[in-house]
Amino acid sequence: MGKSLKGLESRSSILASARKLLNESGLGQTMEMIATSMGLSRGRITHFFPTKDSLMVGIMRDYEHELGEMIHGFDLGKGPDFANTIAILDKVLDLQFEFRCALLYLATIGKNQVELHQHIEGSFFNRVDSIRMRTSFMVAEKWLDPAILEKYNWEVYCFQYTNLLTTWVISQEMYYSKQPLSKMKPVYIEATMNLYLPYLTSTGKKEYMKAMNAYKGNKVK
Repeated sequence: MGKSLKGLESRSSILASARKLLNESGLGQTMEMIATSMGLSRGRITHFFPTKDSLMVGIMRDYEHELGEMIHGFDLGKGPDFANTIAILDKVLDLQFEFRCALLYLATIGKNQVELHQHIEGSFFNRVDSIRMRTSFMVAEKWLDPAILEKYNWEVYCFQYTNLLTTWVISQEMYYSKQPLSKMKPVYIEATMNLYLPYLTSTGKKEYMKAMNAYKGNKVK
């Protein structure tokens, strides 16, 4: 029992330290370099993570666990309205920035990296189910036109939504690295929220503008 707990603590510590190192020093770090930076032998790391891909999958799983816990912690008693969606996006972007090395790594993988592809596909479809549930609620409340749930429209919406919530990290690192996330985050959030615009009903427009104006007002303050 004691050894098992110690092993879990070591695994968790390696993931946290590797994530911090990769965030700060870039994805070019090899397993040997990661081990050296952490003051460990390469074998100590490969005992838990035989390859860099398996290490990245471990980091991604940590991200998904924290993401699930965070979303579960939101009060959804009133349903996932626009204000609630903005609040979640605000926290999601902070979390993604903490795990940015994993999101950046996804952009570099090839077809032969089977373990990563399997993990990504499973995670993607779980997220799509959650997005559809929230969107269906807004349709039921007559804030969004039911057309958003039609097959083709839904595929377009999901493509835009999931891409914005991953590729913003690439843009931040490549084009806006000198800008603090706090300055760029409202841009990313508004870009994501704007995906609702073609489907807003008259009631939905009022709710949407109220939520967006409140968010922008808080940011100005």
